Amino acid sequence: MARIEDIIQFIDKSPQRSIFSYPWWLEATTGANYEYLVAQDNDRIKAIMPIVNTRRLGLRMCTMPPYTQSLGCLLPPIEGKYSRRLAAEHELLGNLIELLPRYHYINFRLHPSQSNWLPFYWNGFSQRTRYTYMLDDISDPELIWNGLRSGTRGRIRKARKQVHLSHDADIEKLIHLQTLTYGRQGIKGAHRPDVIRALFEACNARGQGKLFFAEDKTGQTHSGLFLVWDDRTAHYLIGGSDPALWSSGAFPFLMWEAICFAAERVTSFNFEGSMIRSIEQFFRGFGARQVPYLQVTKSRSLLMKLIQTLLVKETV
Repeated sequence: MARIEDIIQFIDKSPQRSIFSYPWWLEATTGANYEYLVAQDNDRIKAIMPIVNTRRLGLRMCTMPPYTQSLGCLLPPIEGKYSRRLAAEHELLGNLIELLPRYHYINFRLHPSQSNWLPFYWNGFSQRTRYTYMLDDISDPELIWNGLRSGTRGRIRKARKQVHLSHDADIEKLIHLQTLTYGRQGIKGAHRPDVIRALFEACNARGQGKLFFAEDKTGQTHSGLFLVWDDRTAHYLIGGSDPALWSSGAFPFLMWEAICFAAERVTSFNFEGSMIRSIEQFFRGFGARQVPYLQVTKSRSLLMKLIQTLLVKETV
């Protein structure tokens, strides 16, 4: 069995790594309900797949943890000709598939950089394409500003006249704003205050998270968001606004401030894109590039496909 120290060292070098890959993130989002499948050649780690174990109606499932965009397979850097790299990917992914326990239902999302899912297809899996939005190079905020839609720039300018930026460390304030937002949108079941608190504590302890709030001169909080980052990318993770104060433009203002903050620390920005039309339009307004990523699933019966539709429905 691979040591956790060796697993972390492997993750550090994997092209598919992200903040979501690490044990501390999985502990915050799942408690102890995760494990790493490790394909090994003697003591050498060949590939890793983090998985999350859950049960619903007595059925064993492998699902995505909350507030986690991607979690798929972690491979080593692979050199050589394209045909060789692809053959090596096929082999490594096949090794990981062989290690998967026998679940009634499996659902995970691959890192945006990973487009090869053929070994999963060959083993009876299905996939659907999802989209996030990314700014690939945030080193020059002025260049990014010029790439914003005129309407987005206008809302940010409007907000600057009404609100100011605060880095209050009160996570309960953000939880309240997200509750208001989900209530306005009619979204049920996605709000997880317990996980938000755990993530805030974990990210804050490692210097990999920051709260942003927009407040007016009377002390009212219009909007808030939580930004997290790893060694390469900042991720907009959680946000919310007071519906009664939405017209101030505070949320676009906060998103812009988060991008400028991230530009001093990392090279790229991931909006953690949504399939909801209004949210997609908002992210697109920042000049971000549409990036596909793959959701891979497998159900072992018609009953499980029905349960998937009823109980494992994605809201974002």
